[in-house]
Order: sequence, then C-alpha cells, then structure tokens
Amino acid sequence: MALIDFHQDGTFEETDQSLSLLDIALKNKVPHMHVCGATARCSTCRVMVLDNLDNCTPRNAAEQKLADIKGFEKNIRLACQTRVTGPVSVRRLVLDDGDADLVIHCPQVTTGRETRLAIMFTDIRDFTVFSERHLSYDTIHILNRYFYQMGEAVLRNEGYIDKYMGDGMMALFGINTSDPQINCFNAVNAGLEMVDELKSLNVYLKRNFDVEFRIGVGIHFGEAILGELGHPNRRQMTVIGDNVNMASRIESATKTYQASLLISDAVYFHLKNRIQLGRTHDALLKGKSGSYHLHEVVRLYDQTQIIDREGDLRRRVNRALCDVVTQQKAPLFLRAAFHDAGKYSARMKTGGADGSLRLPEQLSRYENRGMEIPINLLKPVKERFPEVSWADLIALGGAVAVEKCGGPEIHVPLGRVDSDKYTPANVLDLENLTTTQLKDRFADTGLTVQEMVALSGAHTIGRLKGIPFTDDWYKFNNSYYKALISGNTKNMLSTDKDMIKDPECREIILRYANNQDEFFKDFAAAYVKMSLLGTGLTGEATSSS
Repeated sequence: MALIDFHQDGTFEETDQSLSLLDIALKNKVPHMHVCGATARCSTCRVMVLDNLDNCTPRNAAEQKLADIKGFEKNIRLACQTRVTGPVSVRRLVLDDGDADLVIHCPQVTTGRETRLAIMFTDIRDFTVFSERHLSYDTIHILNRYFYQMGEAVLRNEGYIDKYMGDGMMALFGINTSDPQINCFNAVNAGLEMVDELKSLNVYLKRNFDVEFRIGVGIHFGEAILGELGHPNRRQMTVIGDNVNMASRIESATKTYQASLLISDAVYFHLKNRIQLGRTHDALLKGKSGSYHLHEVVRLYDQTQIIDREGDLRRRVNRALCDVVTQQKAPLFLRAAFHDAGKYSARMKTGGADGSLRLPEQLSRYENRGMEIPINLLKPVKERFPEVSWADLIALGGAVAVEKCGGPEIHVPLGRVDSDKYTPANVLDLENLTTTQLKDRFADTGLTVQEMVALSGAHTIGRLKGIPFTDDWYKFNNSYYKALISGNTKNMLSTDKDMIKDPECREIILRYANNQDEFFKDFAAAYVKMSLLGTGLTGEATSSS
C-alpha cells in the first residue's frame, strides 16, 4: 500500500501498483487535466514531485521523449505514465483550460527552478545626454557597437546575456554550471574585460563623436528563480528574485562611488584567494535596510594565485585585435599570416614566422600586394603592446580573422622573434602551381598533404581579382570543399581546380565537405603548426567551433 499526497487535493491510500498517478487522481475525483487521453503527447497531466521522487518508477520511453522536448527537470513527471512503489507527495501543475492552452502551445518549456548564479548589471553613464545630442542612427549604431563588444566579454566567459534595458545589460553566469567559484570568477573576469574593452571603444568614440563613455558594472551572487517567461511566441530565459534586485542596486552604486566595477560580499567570499581589491565601501542601497560592503576589483588571479602572464597578455592582445580585424579585412589578415610564416624553407633553412612581412622589401614583392593594409592596421596594436613581436601579432591576427568570420577559435602560442632580414624565399602563394608542385612546396615547409588541404580551406573567405572564391565570402566554413565537389570552381585558382583531381587530396576534401567540425579541428592544428614554422617553438592547437 502506498500513500499518495496530492498537494491541496487530498491524500489517498492505494494498493494497486499498476495504476498511474493520473489513474489514482481520477479514481479519487481529483480534477486532473489529461487532454491527450493519457498517451504522453500533451504534458497537461504534468506534476511536480515534492517528496520521495525515488518512489516513482523511472521514465519510460514515451515520457522521456516528451520530457526531452519540453526540457523537464527530474522532478517534473507525467502523471499518466508514472507509477509509484511507495509514499509520494505531488502537486498538479496544470489546473485549468488556460494552463492547458499555455503548455500545449509552448513547444519547449523550462520549468522554474531555484539556482545559485552570479548576476551582472551594466550601464553607460549619462547616455541620455549623448542620445539627445546625436542623430537617431548614431545612437542605435553606437549602442549596437557597444553591446557587441560588451556581449563578447560575457560570452567569452561562459555567461548568458539575459536582456537589454536601454543602454543597460543584464547577464547571468552559472546557468549550466553549479560551481560558485567558477561562476563568480567568470562574472568578474567578464566585468574586467568590459572595462578594458571600453578603452578601445572610447578611442573610436573620441575620434568620430568627440565623446567618451564611462560604465558601471555591478555583480552579486545568490539564489534566484530561473525559468522561461513571457508570451508563448516570445519566451525568454530569465531570473527573478531579491538577489536580482540586489545586483541592480550594486550597479547603481557605481555612480555614487565613481567606480567602474563593484562586487558584493557574496562574490568576494568565493574569490578571496583569487582577487585583488581596491577600495571597499559601506553602501546604503535603495530599497534595502542596513549597509552593505561593496568592493572595487583591481584584478583576478588563477587558482594557484600565480598570474598566467602569457595567457593574460594573449587575451588582451586578442581583444585589441578584435577592434582592427573586421570581417571585411579578415581575408587580408589571414593572408598576411600565411605569407609571413609560409616563406619558410626547410631545405634552405630560411624564412618562417619572423615578422619580416612588415619590411618594405617584402611588402614590395608582387605576391605580397595588399599586405601593407593589415600591417598598417596592426601598428597601433604594436604600439600598445611593444613586448609582443610583429610575428606574434601577424599570427594572432590571422587567428582572430578566422574566428571573426565564424571559424574555430585558435589558441596561438606567443614567443616568435622578429627578424630585420629580408628573405627572398617563395611564400605560400599558390596561384599557378600544379598539385604535385603544391605538395612539394608544402613538404619543404614540413607540412603534410592533409595539412595542405586543411589550410587551403582558408580560400572560403578568399578572393581573386576582387571576386570571392565561394558564395560564402566573409563566412569561414567548409563551403570551399563543397564547391570543389560540386564543380562550382569558376572563381577559384587553377591550383584549387587541379587539387580535386588528385586521389589523395580528393579523399580529404570529401571528408571536410561532409564534416565541418573535422575541418575546423584540422585547420586549427595546421594553422598553429604553420604559424610556428622556422621559429624553433612547439605548440599544440586546441579549437572550438
């Protein structure tokens, strides 16, 4: 015998274990919704198991299928499919026809659940003044550019952009992870990156609009209710609760204390050994009783409290490169990386990724036409980071170009040394070579046939005499290989057209045409290897699409 408590509907004893929860409810005259007739198709009979979930039978295939579609938590069950082996307490979730219409017309519903998150609010100081003094187009344009750069900082740190509120933004850290230290670290790191991103944005704003922005970032950690809210056609994942209001109040306090980034005690608690603080304020927050300690953040440390100097430097350089490597200029930056590294010759023991592409003698060569554009765009970045070699900047610029166009994230190691010596070796400029000559040229650099084919995929964002190689110019994907297979090669180099005829190359081309993830993985590895040619450095590539 099992005791089944239907919350607010009554408690019933049941001896027949073959009956479902829905059967038991209807047997005891509980008005339990079941629009589809107990066939596990509508989910209107859903219940929340409040106690003793272990006494419910596991989901069968029909229930599991619908649970996956709807995104149910473990304690949300279909009463028509669930049977019990002992006492349980449940609550009906669909109470009338209005509730039923709501769940039927929502293809996917994430049920509300309590979770612990790091919550961030950001705001631009005095943006109303800017909008009143500028054209509507400029206002929207600047906001979109601002949100793009700030949003990238959130996404890089595993955050979720919850919503935009005028010139403000709300972001969450911890939707998919439960470790409070990781979530707080990611949130604060994103805030620090935002402050750093604003410096480069202000250069643009000062030059074009004679204005500079200041921002406030407030971060709090605590429990909130997470779920999808809104009309069925415009639902959005969000959080509600007092801790959300707390994070908003902390952001507002940045105005009072003229601080760019403030965190609560709750955030500081989880980062005590990994954070360097500035000033601490005893703050009175609107709508809150008492005072609260709010801390200004100077910097973060890794888990061993040792600064990852190369990693930190590479991230800052990459962020600076994101400002100059636009999608329109991406093909030039990627080509520059090929031309700086690809002039290496193992046989002659000359060349390699040494930054010599910047030299006038190299820029004047026919095969390097147009390379003065990315070199000139890199000069301000070089001035900002004098400790980073030209060779590193060129290699990083090519990797950023790939990512900007939707390709894999390529982690390029630093450490290349610049050369002031002109090397008159052939670069990987492959307009008029046969496939046999192409293989020989790549072999001389130490690159394999597979790496040759993978690197040729860069032609997805390439062009010849102003005409794109593929229909997906500015989009880094596997369309280059698909075009080779389909014979749509009229805009390609003779080298490309010849490569598909080679049996060894064709096999690899077919793989990449059918599996973009494999192409991305191999391209990232080949790119890192190419970027280290002639440097004496070694490195392993990791990538994510």
